[in-house]
Amino acid sequence: MTKLTYQRLSASHIQHLHPIAAHIEKHWPHNPDDFKAAFFVENTGKAIAEGKLDGYMLFKNDSPIGIGWVEFSFGRYGLISCYTCDLGFERTLARYVLELVENKDVVLELIHFGETGDVYRDAIKNQGFMEQKRERLYFEYPIEPLFELGPPNGKAITPLTKEHTSLSSDISFPAHQSSQDLKYNSDFFTLEKRSALEKDIFNGMFGEIIPEGTLKLEVDGVPVGICTITGLPAWGYDKIGWVTDISILPEYHGKGYGKYMLKASLNAMSSIDIPYVGLAVSDNNPIARKLYEKLGFVPFQTFYEYGNPD
Repeated sequence: MTKLTYQRLSASHIQHLHPIAAHIEKHWPHNPDDFKAAFFVENTGKAIAEGKLDGYMLFKNDSPIGIGWVEFSFGRYGLISCYTCDLGFERTLARYVLELVENKDVVLELIHFGETGDVYRDAIKNQGFMEQKRERLYFEYPIEPLFELGPPNGKAITPLTKEHTSLSSDISFPAHQSSQDLKYNSDFFTLEKRSALEKDIFNGMFGEIIPEGTLKLEVDGVPVGICTITGLPAWGYDKIGWVTDISILPEYHGKGYGKYMLKASLNAMSSIDIPYVGLAVSDNNPIARKLYEKLGFVPFQTFYEYGNPD
């Protein structure tokens, strides 16, 4: 008789990571260089030992066949990671892990290590979460030559600082309401919530602000756009730039202001020591994606985020 048990993750489970990691490596459906079992064991084991992961390990007749966890590194923005060596347990594993998320007012990115991602996606949606397909893109330095901005024609680029959080929110909130690209994220449901998020951003929620790239755009003296860049470790580097937000007031869309501002930000960051700038764009925002790709951003990773629409 098959015996299945779900055990809450603890330091005693680190020893059981090896067979799961070996199975992932053997069945990895992508470039084999993208996943290394030893790296997975080292990093996941360290995170478990430090209490950074909350989740379950699945055992079948006392043999480890799956693992799932949630982690919140950026406030209420977190990751849900799942893998099972035996098919058929994905939905149950995802349900167990999601039950650990007591506050449903979160944004979760799904990380899965095999070909059964659609099963996990369905399991998360069945728990009442709204799904948004997104894409990560990267821009590589150096820029040679710098972007040509052309004549200002009434445009002025100036630093965006912590003192401008109300201004940032007043621009960002209607911009995202117009694009509907973050309609699953409750931080963009009201102006008050968007203002609270902006304060968290400038207080380091997503890493330190990179002042060279964090700018606001005025046209004939009227603030119409903002671009916020933070620095965070990623992709094997101690720090890359990340476009936390770039927004133009809806009534100023279609005039090239977003392109102008992002060019100015990228130019300014060419003077500091960062290898890449990254960003994420929702698949229901094709105009923004087209802009990023025209400027040299390269798409490299599709992922799914989930929020609670209620």
